Amino acid sequence: MVIYTDSMAQWDCHSQSQTDEPLPDNSYIIDIGTHDFAEVRWWAAILAEGRGWQATLTRDGKEYYPPWNCHLNSGPFRLHHRAQLPPSISSLKTEPPSSAQAQEYLFNLARYHDAFDQLISALAATMTIPLHNRFGAPITLPLPKPGRLPIAHRKTELTYRNQIPTPDEIPHYMAVSCTSGVVTSCLFSCFSEPDIPCNLVSQWLNLPMRQIFPSLIRSKKYNTIVCAMAQRRPNIAPLWLGSLITGLLPRMLQVCRSYLPTVYLEAVTWTGSPQSFMDPQYHRLAPVRKTDGVQLIPREDEFRLVFITDVDSEKYRNPPLSPYRPFGFVELQNTSIDVRLHHSCNHQLSYYCWNWKCDGGQVSSDIGNSSGSKAVESSIEPNTLRSTGLKLAWMVVGSTYTSLYKSLLGNNFWAPIYRKLVSICSWLRGLRLTNPREDLDKEEIFDDTLSELATRNIFSWTFFSEGTRPEERELWKHEWLELLVDRNDSAESSESSPSEVEDVANSEQLQHIQKWRDNIVAQ
Repeated sequence: MVIYTDSMAQWDCHSQSQTDEPLPDNSYIIDIGTHDFAEVRWWAAILAEGRGWQATLTRDGKEYYPPWNCHLNSGPFRLHHRAQLPPSISSLKTEPPSSAQAQEYLFNLARYHDAFDQLISALAATMTIPLHNRFGAPITLPLPKPGRLPIAHRKTELTYRNQIPTPDEIPHYMAVSCTSGVVTSCLFSCFSEPDIPCNLVSQWLNLPMRQIFPSLIRSKKYNTIVCAMAQRRPNIAPLWLGSLITGLLPRMLQVCRSYLPTVYLEAVTWTGSPQSFMDPQYHRLAPVRKTDGVQLIPREDEFRLVFITDVDSEKYRNPPLSPYRPFGFVELQNTSIDVRLHHSCNHQLSYYCWNWKCDGGQVSSDIGNSSGSKAVESSIEPNTLRSTGLKLAWMVVGSTYTSLYKSLLGNNFWAPIYRKLVSICSWLRGLRLTNPREDLDKEEIFDDTLSELATRNIFSWTFFSEGTRPEERELWKHEWLELLVDRNDSAESSESSPSEVEDVANSEQLQHIQKWRDNIVAQ
């Protein structure tokens, strides 16, 4: 329910001699150019100082506020209009418009000022508003720039007609915006790369996060950052623009230096932009290779298989907590039963819909406005080499890269990663350090925080469900992962040692597989 309060922005009748120039009291005149008093009243509530309107949702006797509910701390706006005012405004009860009518009011203003480009930008900014509370960032909107009004020469309505949202599309934008973590997953996914494993995230991100972006933020070159992110993930570009408009961008880049968000696979279809190594496009027939007579499959394929075969969501309801793939290989014979049964089936995820749980236990299916499951790839020259890219490559092949599991990976593992980072196929378009070769040969203390975080997050996904395997005990002794083992050991009340539990579990799994095979032969 939406209601008006007594707080309203000031208004007066339109005068041809007045413009949008700032007034002495630092207020701004906004010419809304309407003859409809209901429209004037709506704008007066929107631009009022403090709370000019109130929206609430009542469920089970409790009131909830929408995540976009925000109000002006000050009221620097004064409205100009052409409407005929009633004799007594205080006695006139005007109801707030419907959502479709309110959208039409926005269109009227954009049409009057030929500013549909700003209308679309405002929608993108609105979608990022719920994130401000999550990241602890205030909402700071830019004030309008003085100018002559109206401007009617750019024909923005015609130019942006395909981007202008319809009333039927607005609920879908609202669903994306208010679903906790979806917009965060989309924004942070711009930093990830499918070829980068979890233990090399710091090598991948430290240069932009600790040198390039901070330099641009200090110089207030936010547009450069938005353009770089748009190059990497074109479909997410509006959200980056929105975060810039609302003042979220600097805070978000600060958080990125020590935080990896939860991955939402729904966003792959909702936005047509990749989110994680678990995306449907990366599901494949698991490649099997033999080493000393032992069958091995990539660990990332094991993760995809345990997720897609857990149809009842008993263990793996959500994807891993990190978008970066796990490194290494696993012995096929020591994987779960489902992995052994389905590794050669080439199962893949296919998005269908989401369900609204309504009052009375009813369920309503919503197909949504899908942009297609095929991810949008950036067109980046694979052989681009810049001076900043050389520094990034040096960080990888020098003494600073992580040693986690390095001895078990071999040269074949490092080659594609080296080529990926040297080719600098993402960060450096539009980004350039002030002195890119400065301190290139200087030994630095390398920060592995992001690699440690990504590795621990990704391996904890299977650890708490499957435990550890005997052949990987050395891996779990690494300082990044031993914390998980120590925490799990302290929480267990069983007298059996972890190795005994693992051996019993593996033995039971093999017995189940043998029974299944015997039944197949008998049939």
